[in-house]
Amino acid sequence: MLNNAIARVTIALAVVAVALMGILPAAAQQSPSATRSFSSTTVDPGADVTVTINAANYGGFGRVTETLPNGFTYKSSSLDDSQVDASRGQEIRFTLQGDSSFTYVVTASDTAGPHDFSGMLRDSDRENHDIGGDSRVTVQATAPSDTATPTPTPTPTAQPSPGSPNATRSFSSTTVDAGADVTVTIAVANYGGFGRVTETLPTGFTYKSSSLEDSQVDASGGQVVRFTLQGDSSFTYVVTAPSTADSYDFSGELRDSDRNNHTVGGASRVTVRAAPGGLSATRSFSSTTVDAGADVTVTIAVANYGGFGRVTETLPSGFTYKSSSLNDSQVDASGGQVVRFTLQGETSFTYVVTASSMGGSHDFSGELRDSDRNDHTAGGASSVTVQIPAGPASRSFSPRSVSPGADVTVTINARNYGGFGRVTETLPAGFVYKSSNLDDSQVDASGGQVISFTLQGETSFSYVVTAPASAQTYNFSGEFRDSDRMDTSIGGTPSLRVGAPPPPPPPPSRPPSGGGGGGGTFTPAPPATPPPPAPATPVPPPTPTPVPTATPTPVPPAPTATPTPVPTATPTPTATPTPRPTATPTPRPTATPTPVPPTATPVPPAPTATATPAPTATPTPTATPVPPAPPVVPEDEGGIPVWVIFLIVLAVGAVVVVGGLAMRSRQR
Repeated sequence: MLNNAIARVTIALAVVAVALMGILPAAAQQSPSATRSFSSTTVDPGADVTVTINAANYGGFGRVTETLPNGFTYKSSSLDDSQVDASRGQEIRFTLQGDSSFTYVVTASDTAGPHDFSGMLRDSDRENHDIGGDSRVTVQATAPSDTATPTPTPTPTAQPSPGSPNATRSFSSTTVDAGADVTVTIAVANYGGFGRVTETLPTGFTYKSSSLEDSQVDASGGQVVRFTLQGDSSFTYVVTAPSTADSYDFSGELRDSDRNNHTVGGASRVTVRAAPGGLSATRSFSSTTVDAGADVTVTIAVANYGGFGRVTETLPSGFTYKSSSLNDSQVDASGGQVVRFTLQGETSFTYVVTASSMGGSHDFSGELRDSDRNDHTAGGASSVTVQIPAGPASRSFSPRSVSPGADVTVTINARNYGGFGRVTETLPAGFVYKSSNLDDSQVDASGGQVISFTLQGETSFSYVVTAPASAQTYNFSGEFRDSDRMDTSIGGTPSLRVGAPPPPPPPPSRPPSGGGGGGGTFTPAPPATPPPPAPATPVPPPTPTPVPTATPTPVPPAPTATPTPVPTATPTPTATPTPRPTATPTPRPTATPTPVPPTATPVPPAPTATATPAPTATPTPTATPVPPAPPVVPEDEGGIPVWVIFLIVLAVGAVVVVGGLAMRSRQR
């Protein structure tokens, strides 16, 4: 009994140790985080701002998504180009491969006032975390006396240390009429035997020509024009200004022969003034590349239309009008894709549309009607590219693992589904739906384990379920249907761990949590195998069946041959008449091998008596340990008392001797 109690206490301590090993690392693990800081929180219009992002505990792989304020333009980053995706307009994505911090540079807006940044860190578990730290940059107003005066300010940046690669930009004029040509001069130095200048033209400017050979110019990138340098110290290129009066910023980079990038310094801004008496209407977009279902702000600048005018915009198929900066009485959106805006002296206005759910390029068109009822085509930007992001809906749990019967909050993030969507979640068996932060009219929980949530513009919602009593890992599944009735699987985290329930009360009732609890939890492991009851009743002869595997471990002093025959010893005496009866007394797996047939065939490995191979056949049943299922039993920490083992060994010895004498007398 003492041994039994010690074994159970040991098991309980082991269980507690294993639990602590699982709990402590989890407690020590810190949650992912990211913070933002600026080189300056107050800047001049058009000035560069360096943004620093510090990230921690996001796992082996992460992604930072920064949403720049309207008017701010991404320029460069300290990360490798392959880690940056700046193709999404104001949304810039940075892939992290173990980086703990990085910087990126943006050019500030021309509009004075506060501008807010926002961003998310996605960790290696695909969970999103808001970026903390600084979020606002204030652009201060500059004296309106001379629009050309800001141009010299960037010049100091173009004065690098002697000998380092550099490039400087200058304009033939920093103030030009709408539609006029502008000559841009780029001076370069110390870039090595080979270099490349990449210039990004402002929206509305059109590349015309260059002093370099045609083979050195690649103007196929639209607003991005590349110039290959082969020892040239300077070159020029000509662009045509847009028809919209405004200030426009150029940006560019010089890549040297070592493939290092350097920002082009010098002048960067050109002011376009309206041509005298010229009637015009120009369109521009907050971003020309957007996600499906995202909002796009369209700006229409107009001039010289008289005391009264009207702009008629034809939206691409799938785009939906939302709102306008004009008064409601000035907007007629009853024509579906055709929206009319009445002008009463305004020089510009904006309107917001929701992008189509179809990917690809979508074209806008429009006309301005002046007070003389003459129509003029609206110029400027006309195309918006819609991209389909991967995984429109994702799931996450809070917390990630729970106790049996506890509540779990499930969060669903959904986007770009149009004006209407539906999430259908299938709960694992045993989970019970409780509530949601959506309106009751948006939730259908009548389907048992299948819950439907109707979305009416929400990008995120949560619901609460109660976990079952059984401890295991459960998998959730779900589908997301957008307004085009397209179904996609919900991504994110599919599985939730429900922790082990508290141990049942100990059967013996003597040892408290240690003895009873430990024994209780350990025994269920081999419930399928019959051996567990054996340790409780070692008296009956059938018990030797599990003993063979247990005996070799605790009784090493005895020769290996002695414990091995134990399984065969039981069948041998009963098998005296014929090999068959051996199976009758022991219907267990051990008896099935019927080791008696081998008795007839002499086996060489008989160590006991060379003369009589028959007894040596008895060791052959060492194969009886074949039933590898019982080996699990010994892990019950050897609960058989020593005196029982001693009696079993004496009994086995007696059986072997009697069996041997019987066989000899039979042979005589």
